[in-house]
Amino acid sequence: VKSMRGFLPAGQVDLYFNPDLSVFGGQRMKAEVTQFDARSKNLILSRRNILEREKADAKEKLMVELAEGQVRRGTVRSVMDYGAFVDLGGVDGLLHVSEMSFRRGQKASDFVKVGDVIDVKILRIDSETGKLSLSLKAARGVDPWLDAQTRYAIGSQVTGRVTKVESFGAFIEVEEGIEGLLPVSEISWQRVKHPSDVVREGDTVRLVVLSIDPAARKMSFSLKQAGPDPWKTATDRYATDMVVSGTVTRTVDFGAFVELEPGLEGLVHISELSDRQVRQTTDIVKTGQSVQVRVLEIDAGARRMSLSIKGAVGAQSADATTAPAKPPKKRKIPLKGGLDR
Repeated sequence: VKSMRGFLPAGQVDLYFNPDLSVFGGQRMKAEVTQFDARSKNLILSRRNILEREKADAKEKLMVELAEGQVRRGTVRSVMDYGAFVDLGGVDGLLHVSEMSFRRGQKASDFVKVGDVIDVKILRIDSETGKLSLSLKAARGVDPWLDAQTRYAIGSQVTGRVTKVESFGAFIEVEEGIEGLLPVSEISWQRVKHPSDVVREGDTVRLVVLSIDPAARKMSFSLKQAGPDPWKTATDRYATDMVVSGTVTRTVDFGAFVELEPGLEGLVHISELSDRQVRQTTDIVKTGQSVQVRVLEIDAGARRMSLSIKGAVGAQSADATTAPAKPPKKRKIPLKGGLDR
């Protein structure tokens, strides 16, 4: 500065913190003297003070031009968990995370980063404080939930992507901004301990729409109903007194549940476990054990089947094969005329 060496602190270089000050190397810039000692020639400068005054002047002029509903281009200056601040050319506005996308439950950093140039819509202007509320999703287009009910009718099949897996189900995105819940009870005809046993984040799945509420922005799906229901044809494959093989899926105080095929499960009551008196189910069978059972009763409509282990003892399985009996040895019987039969 006029043949003197001055010091410009990092916090006084720009309006916003810049971790790499080397970008300013060789530049000529205006700066304000904040401290000077003629004896020691200690010179302290601030460029930020000048920029702040320029910004204040620009803000005053820009505030007259801005209006709610306008779409303006701005630069992302900072990003926090709850949103981002966007500079519209002298006026900073808050872009809340809920206004970044029609998607729910995401962090601001998933959508924008510092330095991004984006178009935003002005939602509100506080004339007293000069604060602006901005929206990125409103500037991009129409809310997809408005006509979602016409595109996703109840009972229709859709393809979606698993975005998140919880203990109670999985969230599925069928298009940007439209997400619904796949309850754990609708994942499979089989009993599912945790949704992650069947689906993972990023999986693409085929589903049936169970319900949709555009006002509440909610939708529910079924994965199991997108495939065949084993109970619909159960009576074609199983009949009373038929003996079949199965696997014990769980034991309870009153008996054991046995799976005959994926999605098809029946109950062996504790009284049908053995010919002798049974105190505990686990005294006879264990989870994961393969057993032979006799079908006592089947109600496909109620999705119930009663089975018996003691009734299957000594009986032949329906799917078992036995070697055919050998035919009797032919005997030659002499007949008149020399013919043999």
